Amino acid sequence: MRIFFLFLMIWLGFAPALRAAEGPWLKTDFAEIRLISTAQSWDVRDRADTWRAALEVYLQPGWKIYWRSPGDAGLPTQFFADQPYLEAGYKSQFLWPVPERFTLFGLETYGYGGRVILPMDITVPAGQPAFISGMIDALACSDICVPLQGPVSLGLAAGEGGASAYAQDIAYARAHVPSGGSGPDIDIQSIEIDAEASQLLVRYDVGAQTLADIFIEGAGAGYSFARPEILSTGLAQIAVTGKELAPLIGRDLRLTVIAGDQRREVVIDAGSAAKDAPPKTGPAGDTSIAALLSILLIAFLGGVILNVMPCVLPVLSLKITSVLSISDGQAAGTDNQVRHRFLASAAGILFSFALLGGGLILVRAAGIAVGWGIQFQHPVFLGFMFAVLGLFTLSLFDKVMIPIPGFAAQLSPAKGDDKLKSDFVAGMLATLLATPCSAPFVGSAVTFAITAPDLMLMLVMLVMGAGLASPWLILAFRPSLISYLPKPGAWMVQIKQLMGIFLLGTMIWVGWLFAGAVGWRAAQTAPAANWQVWSDEKMEAELAAGQIVFLDVTADWCITCKTNKALVLDGTAGQALINADDITRLQADWTRPDAAISALLARYDRYGIPFNLVIHKNLPEPVILPEILTLKAIETALKAARARAAG
Repeated sequence: MRIFFLFLMIWLGFAPALRAAEGPWLKTDFAEIRLISTAQSWDVRDRADTWRAALEVYLQPGWKIYWRSPGDAGLPTQFFADQPYLEAGYKSQFLWPVPERFTLFGLETYGYGGRVILPMDITVPAGQPAFISGMIDALACSDICVPLQGPVSLGLAAGEGGASAYAQDIAYARAHVPSGGSGPDIDIQSIEIDAEASQLLVRYDVGAQTLADIFIEGAGAGYSFARPEILSTGLAQIAVTGKELAPLIGRDLRLTVIAGDQRREVVIDAGSAAKDAPPKTGPAGDTSIAALLSILLIAFLGGVILNVMPCVLPVLSLKITSVLSISDGQAAGTDNQVRHRFLASAAGILFSFALLGGGLILVRAAGIAVGWGIQFQHPVFLGFMFAVLGLFTLSLFDKVMIPIPGFAAQLSPAKGDDKLKSDFVAGMLATLLATPCSAPFVGSAVTFAITAPDLMLMLVMLVMGAGLASPWLILAFRPSLISYLPKPGAWMVQIKQLMGIFLLGTMIWVGWLFAGAVGWRAAQTAPAANWQVWSDEKMEAELAAGQIVFLDVTADWCITCKTNKALVLDGTAGQALINADDITRLQADWTRPDAAISALLARYDRYGIPFNLVIHKNLPEPVILPEILTLKAIETALKAARARAAG
C-alpha cells in the first residue's frame, strides 16, 4: 500500500504537466485524434515564437490517413485554426514525415497507419499564450473511406517550459521529415522524361545507401507514379500512367527521396531524354543500334590502342620475342605452334575481360560502388603483380631456369604445352596492366559498361578485350606475318634484354605503388603547390563564394594523370591559365580507396580517371574536360565560366 500511494503521489504530481501537454481526444469508431506538445508549459514572449506541437492519431488496424499528396486518390490531412486565432496572427503548418505506399482498389496512395504523429510548427504571436483550437479535416480509408472531422485544441499553462512526456515521440517524427535539397548523402542529378515509353529516368547518387523509394509531386492531377525500379547503379526508372508525359517537360517536380536512413526533398526541372548526349547508361541513354555500335567501336579501338601503351607493350613484345626465340637455329615452332601460342594469349585477354565483367556485375549487385582501375589501390593486387612481373623479368634475363616448381612454372616460358600456359597468363597480365592506361581511350565505353544492364556490360567488356587481343589474333590467323619480321639472330638477345629492361621499369613502378599502399613510403598528404585538398564541403563553400572551381582527380597509378600534369597542368602555359585569383584549384587523390571520391566520380557518371572539371554556381552544368587535357579545352571552359560569373 505504501508503494501504491507513493506512485499515486508521483503520478498526481506529474498529471498537470501531462494534461498541459495534450489536448482532448476527438474519438470515432475507427480513429482517435488529439494535439500534443513538446513543451509542458509556456513563457509568454515579447516576440513571435515557434511552438512545436503535433497531431497524434490512433487508427484502428487496416485504416489509414493520407500524406500531403495522397497519390491516385484521397485527401490530405489538414488543420484549420479557429478565426480568433487567425486574426491574432497564429499560424500553423504540418511537417510531413515520409509516408508509406498503400494500394487500395488498385490505386497507388501515400499515407500513414497505426499510431501517427504529424509534427506541427505553430507560430505564437508576441505577447500571446500558447493556446490554439481549430478543426481537423482528414479522410480515413480501409475497405471504405469516411471523413474524419471535428474540433481539436491545445493549451499550455504559464511556466518556464521543459520537455513534456511527448517530446521524444515528436522529435522522432521530426527526424523522419525529409530535409531540403541535394547533399552528400542524397543527390538527384537529373530527371528525364521518356514520353514514348511513359516513364521517368532518374539519375541519382545515394552514396553507400540503397535507394528505397521516390515520391513525386508537382505533376498535377491525373498522373500516377509507380515505385522506382533500379536499373543500375545511379539510375532508376519510374513508370507513369494516367496522362501523357509531354506536358511535364520543363516543369519543376518535387521529389521526396528515401535511401537507407536518409530522406531528402529535391525540386528539379524535368527534361526530355537527351538524344544528342553520349549514352550514360544502357536503358537511360540513347540505346539505339547506332549508339550501341558507336560504343562498341570506341571500346574496340581503345583496346587496340592500349597495345602500344607502356603498361602493355612490354608484355606484347615479350611474347613476340618468345615466339621468335632461337631454338636449334630455327624460328620457334611451325605455323600451327605459332598460331596456338598467340591464340592462347588472346584467350587469356578475353578470359580476363570476361572475369572483369562478371566481377563488376557481382560487385554492383552487392550495392558496392565500382570503378575502373581501382585494383591498383589495393596492396594485395599490387604485391601479386610485382611478383608476376618479377618472374617475367627474370626469365628475360635468363635468371629463372626450367624446370621451376609450382605457381612460377605456370608463369615462365617452358617447353611443349607449358608454353601455352605461359602465353595464356601473359594475356591475363596484359589485361591487368591495361586498366590504368585505358581511361583516355575507353572512358565513354567504360562508363556505359559499368552502368549498363548486365548483358550490355559483358558485351562491351568482351569487345574491349577483342581490341586489346587484336594483334595477337592477327598473328594467330596469319602466322606468315611473322616472316616480315627480321630473321632470328644475335640481335634477338639484345632485344630480349631490352624488353627485360622495359618490364623491369614496369615492375619498379608497381613496386613503388605497392610501397605507398602498405605505408613503406610516405603517402601524398597534400596536393602540389597552388592546389588545395578536395572535399564536398570545400567545393560547396568556394562555389558559394563565387569562385570558379577547377577540380582534378588523380592517383599515383594513373599514367595519363601524370602525363596531363607534365604536358599541360604543370607547364608554364597551363599554370598561367589556372593560377588566377578567381579560380580555386582542388585536387582529389584517389591513389587509395576513398568512398567520397568514388561517389564524386559516380555523380558525374565517371568510373575512371583522369577526371577534370570546371564548375561555377552560375553554369547550367559543370564542364567536364576530356581525359587527355589540352590547353584549348581548359581555356574554353574557363572562358565560359567567367562569362557566367560576370553575368
